Amino acid sequence: MWKEYHRNYLTKLKMTSAYEKLVNNWFFVAFFIMLGALALNHWWVIFLVVGFGFWLWKAQKTLFYVSVVIMVIVTIIFICCCWRFQPVMDNEVTGMVVNVESKDHYQTITVRKQQGFFLIYDKTNQAIKLGDIIVVEGEALMSDSARLPKGFDYRAFLFHKKIVGRISASHINVVGHRFCLPMLGAFLKQQIKKNMDEESSAFILAVLLGDDDGFDANFSQAIKDNGILHLFAISGLHISLFVGMLTTLLTRIKIKDNHQIVLITLFLVAYLIVTAFSASVFRAALMWGLGTVNKKAKLRLSSLDVLSLTFMILMIINPFYMYNLGFQLSFLATLVIIIGGPLLENQASVVRLFALSCLCLLFTLPLIGNLNYRINLLSPITNVVFILLFEVIIMPASIITLLIPYLSYLYRPLVRSFKTLNGFFQTYFTLYLPLPKMELGMMIAFYFLMIVAVRLFFRRQPKQIYALLLLVAILGAIRLSSLLKATRVYFLDLPGGEASVIAAPQQQCHAVIDTGTRDNSDLIKFLKSHGLFTIDLLILTHDHDDHNGGASMVFNEINVRQVITSRFDNSISAAHATKVQSNDYFSCGKLSFFVWSPNQADKNINNNSLVFQTTIGDKRFLWMGDAEEAIEQQLMMQNISADIIKIGHHGSKTSSSLAFLTKVSPQIAVIQTGRLTYFGFPDSQTIANLNHLGIKTYRTDQDYSIVFRYRFRKWTVKTMHQAPG
Repeated sequence: MWKEYHRNYLTKLKMTSAYEKLVNNWFFVAFFIMLGALALNHWWVIFLVVGFGFWLWKAQKTLFYVSVVIMVIVTIIFICCCWRFQPVMDNEVTGMVVNVESKDHYQTITVRKQQGFFLIYDKTNQAIKLGDIIVVEGEALMSDSARLPKGFDYRAFLFHKKIVGRISASHINVVGHRFCLPMLGAFLKQQIKKNMDEESSAFILAVLLGDDDGFDANFSQAIKDNGILHLFAISGLHISLFVGMLTTLLTRIKIKDNHQIVLITLFLVAYLIVTAFSASVFRAALMWGLGTVNKKAKLRLSSLDVLSLTFMILMIINPFYMYNLGFQLSFLATLVIIIGGPLLENQASVVRLFALSCLCLLFTLPLIGNLNYRINLLSPITNVVFILLFEVIIMPASIITLLIPYLSYLYRPLVRSFKTLNGFFQTYFTLYLPLPKMELGMMIAFYFLMIVAVRLFFRRQPKQIYALLLLVAILGAIRLSSLLKATRVYFLDLPGGEASVIAAPQQQCHAVIDTGTRDNSDLIKFLKSHGLFTIDLLILTHDHDDHNGGASMVFNEINVRQVITSRFDNSISAAHATKVQSNDYFSCGKLSFFVWSPNQADKNINNNSLVFQTTIGDKRFLWMGDAEEAIEQQLMMQNISADIIKIGHHGSKTSSSLAFLTKVSPQIAVIQTGRLTYFGFPDSQTIANLNHLGIKTYRTDQDYSIVFRYRFRKWTVKTMHQAPG
């Protein structure tokens, strides 16, 4: 009776006019939802939502109504999530352990509570197991937003993972134990590591479970360079291979179709559990489920409809999925395959695979570029080779070895051969295109141009038209920002030391002043994210690690046209740097720099610092390096003045005397303190001197990075600090 009722209901549903209007049009609904989701974080996207909504209203009112209803549901769920998972500053928490990760000198423990997850840092490496109920006492840690322009927003990252607090543990007490689903995945991983050698187990964990923690840094980098990281991030390829193998096996042993569906569904649910409900696995499994229902119930949904419905269901389940890079790449690549596949159906399989790889490269370019700041233009060739190798050899061999562990002695040579081939392609089949980090507006413009170009290509318009549009789409996305940007002076908030950047395209000057310490790559990431793969000038004020420690990394990663150092700095030879001293000039494009100090060598390296000045627009900028009061007394005997001063020696009491600040008479002072608090920067006396003179002061410990922008003959100042909440 239930089956008959169900069949009649579906028949009536499919005969309704609303259903007919939605079939083959769910993509427009999903696109509206995507724009609405973007508008939740970017207010200006609301204009695109209104525009597209108006078009839907005019084209098909049913689509418009359905789109608005689903968008309202997603928005309400999003607001509820934002309210529920607000960050807290608790020093004590009780909850269940759902994840434990070992680091170099500590372990991180993820604890689940009703209000969200807590991240615990345990330096004692106490024996903690999944499912343990623990009471943690310690110090609550503040999570920072992005401290550098276009930098990583750690606070938002944690929020989107529903992590509401972090605690540095001083005491952990286990008070109970309960079963939790992550224990199943951990048990499987433990058995794989137990029954195989380290090299084989690491490879199988990556291939079958997407856990690449066992890869060494060189192999991981080679995978990224070759553009085959997706093979080790569980996605639709893995699900389709698993489902294909299971279907073949179950068919051969004559299992009925309905029973096959039940068994495959159970397998996918188990696979979701052991992969911790990865967004890409969830997407692929849900698509398979909807596709199966579509086929059995004859719903007449297209593959694009199934993808669109999957997107909307996942957004309703967890709106924060939209911030997950794996979620974004998974849907985008699948969309390209669904749309591009039929256009290439008459091509040979290898040609079709290569063409789809090219299309995926083009359409994932902004996301991959934002991750790596470059793409390998030859990765489609590499993908053809490795995807075929993966489907035919690697995946079957991995499954067989998982089921029969003693065969790992045969699997190990296969792993080593794969690594050798991967290294070969990294060496001989890489052609990199450097890319700055694209903001949302640029990404939308890029995709618009790319869609136009691809449409012209498949409509066989004159080659000159689509070639030109492709060129405009790619090169425009790369260069548009730097060509149109105003002049900016950045005072960066680095973990250790200081660095400043002058980005003045109109003055044909991109200069870096100091590099911070050698143990972090923040400056390199900043330069690449802003498209500064070549700089005109690198100025190293003096030979201290917190000022020139990162220079070697800059030389390795960035093309440096000229280096300026003090005549009394021997850290870089005269053959590789221009040596300057007081009363010298040097230039960068149309900008001219005047050197105030030093005029002689000093035993105190701080006093060998380059003190120099330049005028940008109508403002005079003065950099003091780490020059101390003895140098300030010499400079007071000269006609020195500035509008904006980078305070000497991080605001230490050895610099910035009241008399010197009075002489320079700046309007604005910038103090780059670094993030190490035990130095006590800035000193209270320095702050008192600045306040006494009424000088507006910016500090990287409080304001994070400080950005001065000169546009339309007007200066504006922006800081990167955002209040919590």
